[in-house]
Parts: sequence; C-alpha cells; structure tokens
Amino acid sequence: MARPREFDPETALRDAGAQFWAKGYQATSIQDIALATGVKPGSLYKAFGDKRALFLKCAEHYMKSLSYTHVLLDDFEAPLREAFRRLFEAIADSAGEGGRTSGCLVTNTAFELAAVDPDTAQILTGYLAQTERIVRYRLMYAQGKGEIAADRDVEALAAYLMTVIRGLLLTSRISRDSAAMRRAAEVALDALAPPPDPPAPESASDSAR
Repeated sequence: MARPREFDPETALRDAGAQFWAKGYQATSIQDIALATGVKPGSLYKAFGDKRALFLKCAEHYMKSLSYTHVLLDDFEAPLREAFRRLFEAIADSAGEGGRTSGCLVTNTAFELAAVDPDTAQILTGYLAQTERIVRYRLMYAQGKGEIAADRDVEALAAYLMTVIRGLLLTSRISRDSAAMRRAAEVALDALAPPPDPPAPESASDSAR
C-alpha cells in the first residue's frame, strides 16, 4: 500500500509560488522551495517533477487563486469602476512593505525568462493573453449592462487598461511610488465613467414656448 502524501499540494504550490515570486525563478533553488514549504526536495520532485515543472504548476495555481485576473473575476458582478478600483488598489498596495509581493508572478517571470527560456516564457505569455481576454469580457459585460456607452470601442479600452495594469505592476517593483500609482489609477478610472444620462424628454408646455 502506498504511503499517504505527507503534505497538502495546494499549500505547497502556494508557498513555492510565493518563493518564486519574491526571489525570481532563476535565483530560486529547490532547496529554497524545500525550506519555504517544509517539504523535502525528494518529495517535491516526486509530487511535481523538476524545478520547471514545479514552477509551471505554481503559475497555474497562482492564476486560479492569487493573480490579479482572479481579483477581477472575484468582482465580476460588482460595478465596473468599483471592480477596477479594487484591482488598482491591490497593485498599489503591493508597493508597500509587509503586504502582497509586488508585481505579478507570471509577468515577472515571463520578462525574466524571455531571453533564456523562451519556451517557458511563451507559456506564461499565454496566461497574460488570458488576462487580457478576461478584461475584454468584463468590459463587454459592463457595456451590456449600460455601465459604459454602447459605442465605446471595447477592444481599444481593454488594450488601454492592460497597458495601465502592466505599468502599475512595473512601478510597484521599481519606484514603488504608490501615491503616483494611485493618481494614475484615477485617470484610468475616469475612462470607465458611465455614459451621461439622456436628456429629459421635452414636455408639452416646453414645446409650446
């Protein structure tokens, strides 16, 4: 009879992902992961495969439970501006100390590996494309509810918001200027302003004047 697994895979992936996220893929060793998770290297290899396979499982887990895409999906039914305000706030907060790690595990690593491991970087780029699709669908949903004007170009607006998100993620890691990030976010939120109310119908007395 096989021995039961001595650790929770979900917790191990979360803790391993946090290590990759904080330290970077190339600078993280299996021994680092073992220390972060409390799981012996041999058990990690047996459960997840080599370092690359483990990282890809961490990236998949991150996208489903911790990513900014997940933050947005959690707020799918919220008013559009409120949902994006929470998303931007989460990124700005990550520039501080003691909170969420700055940047994005997938974005950080895709940039890190673009030149040295293009195959892995391409997989991560696919996750980023998934994020853009979700942003676009979120805008389409809001447009259907009348939260943004029917004639707004959703494709262009999604591309703009993704540019803002990537810029905020980069700023959170480099200058860490959360005040500037929040000011930029307010400008982006202005782009999500609801359409103006239609003019009130003209009354008979008004038309008679």
